[in-house]
Amino acid sequence: SKTVQSSSSSNEDEVVSQSGTKNSNNSKNSKSFEFINDLPAKPSQVYGESGAGLGQFVDPCGVLLDLPTNVTYVTEYGNHRIQKFDPSTGKFEIVQLRDKEGRAIKLDYPACICRQASSGHVIVADSGNNCVRVFNRDWTQVSVIESLHEPFGVGTLGTDRVLVSELASHKVRIFDLNELKCIRAISGPSRTPLKAPNSVISNG
Repeated sequence: SKTVQSSSSSNEDEVVSQSGTKNSNNSKNSKSFEFINDLPAKPSQVYGESGAGLGQFVDPCGVLLDLPTNVTYVTEYGNHRIQKFDPSTGKFEIVQLRDKEGRAIKLDYPACICRQASSGHVIVADSGNNCVRVFNRDWTQVSVIESLHEPFGVGTLGTDRVLVSELASHKVRIFDLNELKCIRAISGPSRTPLKAPNSVISNG
């Protein structure tokens, strides 16, 4: 079994846990990411160290694993970027994000990441910019959900919806990806309301 950190898994991708734990106050306690085959167990592979260079990490938060190539994408909350690791070459690179006009996009505390199975689009919670960004396979932004409240967790729901957990609003929202609007907000039962939800998981 694999521990899921934040987003949905699909037939194409799996989301694997970060090393350490991530709690609602965003404590900085994780410097590398791990592949875990069976729990409890020692990690079968460990990559990275603390720092801001290639192959170095500060608060790796979300992990997206492309199958069957095992190319891995890691969102770094502390370094404000996404790194790509190719196990076939052993090399890391920083993912270059662009808008439709070719202008560079700078993330601010990127949190969780997932892939929409039907389109192949990658969805990233850009927490510091209070938005969720949707990219195609060459990392060009195709749409953005704005005016959020510190989004952290993301997960797909069916073919055209995304779950977003918001730390600041204490809610999980469901958005229509075609119209980019919220169709439902979940705050939990009145006796036990959500408190800074930092992850979601779905099977869509």
